[in-house]
Amino acid sequence: MNGRANDLLPEPGAGEPVHPLQISLLGRFCMTLGGQDLRPEAFNNTKALMMIKYLALNHGKGFKPRDELIELLWPEQDFNKTRKRFNVVASAIRKFFEPGIRRGEPSRYLKKQGNSFCLSLGLGGSVDVLVFQDAVHEGGAAKDMEDAVRHYETALTVYKGPFLAEDAYTQWCIEEREKWQSIYLSVLWKLICHFLKKSDPEKGIYYAQKYLETDDSVETVYQKLMQLYAAAGNRSIVKKTTNTLWVTNARLIDGLGNAYKDLKSIYIHEGRIRQIGNLTPPDHEKVLDVKGATVMPGLIDAHVHLQSVPGSVFRKDDESRLQKYRYHQLRSYLACGVTTVLDNAIARPMLHEFTQYLDSGGAGPRIFALAPAFYPPNGYLDNGMLTAYWGPHWRPAKDRSDVVELFREYEGTDRVIGVKVMLETGFGKANIWPLLSKEIRDIIVDESQKRNLPLYVHAYKKKEQKTGLDMGVHCFVHSGFMFKQPTDRVVRRMKELGTYVTTTLSCTFDQMLVQFQRERLDNPYLNLRVPRELLETARDDRVWEDYYDRFFKLSSPKWLPSFFIRALPKLINIEKSIKACLESASRAILTLHEAGIPIVAGTDASSWPVFPNFFHGTSMIREMELLYNIGIPPMDVIASATRVPAEMMGKTDRIGALEKGKYGDMIVVEKDPLKDPSALESLLWTIKGGEARTPEEWMTCDPT
Repeated sequence: MNGRANDLLPEPGAGEPVHPLQISLLGRFCMTLGGQDLRPEAFNNTKALMMIKYLALNHGKGFKPRDELIELLWPEQDFNKTRKRFNVVASAIRKFFEPGIRRGEPSRYLKKQGNSFCLSLGLGGSVDVLVFQDAVHEGGAAKDMEDAVRHYETALTVYKGPFLAEDAYTQWCIEEREKWQSIYLSVLWKLICHFLKKSDPEKGIYYAQKYLETDDSVETVYQKLMQLYAAAGNRSIVKKTTNTLWVTNARLIDGLGNAYKDLKSIYIHEGRIRQIGNLTPPDHEKVLDVKGATVMPGLIDAHVHLQSVPGSVFRKDDESRLQKYRYHQLRSYLACGVTTVLDNAIARPMLHEFTQYLDSGGAGPRIFALAPAFYPPNGYLDNGMLTAYWGPHWRPAKDRSDVVELFREYEGTDRVIGVKVMLETGFGKANIWPLLSKEIRDIIVDESQKRNLPLYVHAYKKKEQKTGLDMGVHCFVHSGFMFKQPTDRVVRRMKELGTYVTTTLSCTFDQMLVQFQRERLDNPYLNLRVPRELLETARDDRVWEDYYDRFFKLSSPKWLPSFFIRALPKLINIEKSIKACLESASRAILTLHEAGIPIVAGTDASSWPVFPNFFHGTSMIREMELLYNIGIPPMDVIASATRVPAEMMGKTDRIGALEKGKYGDMIVVEKDPLKDPSALESLLWTIKGGEARTPEEWMTCDPT
């Protein structure tokens, strides 16, 4: 069969396909007809697309009865009603492949035999999953392993990703996805073993890493990978990756709401927690005796902007210096106990660069991202607002093609866990910028749902928040409510949707007060973690004056005269205004928390390279102190930076709590965070994946 069209017998009068039809079900669903892309997003009938996918998967297995297809598309619904809908679907498929087809004319592509249907692909047509299947079968039937490897490697070039990943919750797709992924992993395992035996470690390492990208829970693959690294002479990576660590005499806060009085031990092997309890480590293994200090999950900062360096606009940092500071910032997160971050809008090239840096051994937190980040032409973020010092940008979304292309830019990475939508009419009460149109918002919602990516919405004011709720927001990425408190209706709608709220008190408000509290920059905690040049920038009066000139120019109506805009910083009591906004936002967060809305700790560091002091890492410690200070119970504050963001991101299988099977990411603090809001500044060790270092060691470790 070779994944190609078999010789179907057409109905009388029906011709065979003029052009070959090629369909991809592995990774992103796509189709080409005669070499021309058929864009699924331009096809409004989702049931018709689902039927095409099902018939493509079953190509070569004969005709599928109409009743089977109806049950697939409308399970357990009234047959008499769905039969009429089915006719509409079949007609839509005919017209999709052959726009000029006439009523009653047999289709060349959707073949019919009585009340049964199948797809005809034509000469040279194919379905990738069947090509993959044939190559795997031929590899298994090969007479020798060298010939088998050739077929297996052909199969891997076809496997572009999980089966119909965009149909994450469709039952028949789930079953097929598990089946094909299992076959894919079995092929990788055979190649890993083969290249280890053949003393070709580089290829073996490549396939082992591919395996672990899909399933990182299989210890035997880690063992093979270590053998391959050793065979390649890379002993340092072997030592780092096979790190086994026992953390003993720990007062445990597990992130799930439990604090244990009895001292516990934690056994970490190959990057994951294997056991927790009253354990005695073997004599020959590495032990970190914390002597009664508190151990809790590594922190998660759920709102960062990794490519932005505070104050870079004023220093005019060149690209090499920006890169130096960016990598320094990654280490700073670990030196503050932050083992995971969620970047809330990052350019694809920068996400790739950070990924490569970490994969090559660089020190930094685990990185997840929101992407794309959508904003309208001439709206918030457009027209160079981010400045050249931000680094690579992305374009605004003016139509469907922009939306789809922006999604495509980020395909192929599992670090993207959601979509960012900017709903910002202007800083303060003025309306300066347009919002995304209703049409574009609907397209974003539709495309996000196809990819199973929830919506994270930037919105501060009532109108913006209402628009976000109408879109089905998964998380508001700022607390908002600078001027008014959340209404009962807003709270009710958020509860109905299960909406999360990220706090961002530290950078959005509190850090702005440093202009009037410069002594805060002398904290020794900052001196270790923030480059000296960045602290000097934040101490410079001229920088703050320039910042406010830029801020008021950007956030003022166009009709205001320039001389009046320049005078605004002197006319407005800035310190009083910031404190009022901080108080209002803090009160709203407490109200939402008490109403049962899940609160997530996040900082917004460093949201704009014009801000002088939105420092990475250290802002997270301040964020948690602020949450303590507004009256949120200490255990809930800890949950807001561990369990709750892990739930929000759908990553509870890996992070957010100290449990067997999760990553060995945790922090050790000398003071008790349930009693002392400043306890997180008493950080002794940060442990990421079983690698334990003091803050000083994380800041000075070899970046590669």
